[in-house]
Amino acid sequence: MAAPKLSPEVKQNILQLYSEMSNAELAQRFGVSISTISRVIKEGKEQALIQPKKSVRQLDLIPRTKEELPSPQAEANPPSLGAQELEDLEEMEPIEELGSLEAVVGDDFEDDIDLGEEEDVLEDEEPIEEVTTPAVLTILPFAELGIPEMCYIVIDKACEMVTRPLKDFRDLGMLPPHQENCRTLPIFNNHRLAHRFSNPHQRIIKMPGHLLAPTQEKLRQKGISYILFNHRVYSL
Repeated sequence: MAAPKLSPEVKQNILQLYSEMSNAELAQRFGVSISTISRVIKEGKEQALIQPKKSVRQLDLIPRTKEELPSPQAEANPPSLGAQELEDLEEMEPIEELGSLEAVVGDDFEDDIDLGEEEDVLEDEEPIEEVTTPAVLTILPFAELGIPEMCYIVIDKACEMVTRPLKDFRDLGMLPPHQENCRTLPIFNNHRLAHRFSNPHQRIIKMPGHLLAPTQEKLRQKGISYILFNHRVYSL
C-alpha cells in the first residue's frame, strides 16, 4: 500500500516540530511511518542546508544540490559527507567542557556536572507518548516540574543559555495574553532532542536536574520567564 502523500503544510509542521519531538512521536502524531518522517526531515535539510564550520576547512563539505558536486581537489581530501552522516558525527562529539559551564548561571554549577557523553539510545526503541495539543496553553508552576535526574540545555558561543520567545511554541496551545515574547528556556531529557533544537554554532551541556531549583532566581534575573520541558511550560 502506497504511503499517503503529505501536503506542503503538513511537511512544514513536521519540520517545525522536529526540534521538540522524536521521529517516532512525529510519525504517530501525523499518522505516517518513521521512514516517511525521516525522508521529510532530510528533504527539508537539503532545501536549506546548514553550512558546516567553514573556519575548520576551506572545502564545502555539503553540496547544496546533488548536481552541484565539489570540483576535484589536487590534494587528497576526505570524501564529502551527506547531511544525515554529518548529523550522526556531530552527535558523537563530546559535550561542552566544564570551563564554560560556570559562566552560564553562576556558582551553582560545581562538581555535580557530568561531562560524560550520553549513551546513544536507538530512537525507535524509545517509548511513544501520544501528545495532544490543548486549546489554551496552561502555564504550570515550577513546583510541578518533574525534574529529571540529568538534563540538557543549549548554549551559544558566548556561553549564554539559548532561549526562545514563548510564541515560538504556539503549537502547544493558545498563548496567554501579552506573554508571546516572554523568554522561554527549553530543557531536554536526552541529547538527541537537544541536538535537534541546536544549530552548528551552539553547544549542548549535560547537567543534573537538581541544579534548576537553586538557580531559579538567577534565571529570572537573566530575563527568563518560563521553562519548556516535555511539551509543557513551567513558570519561574
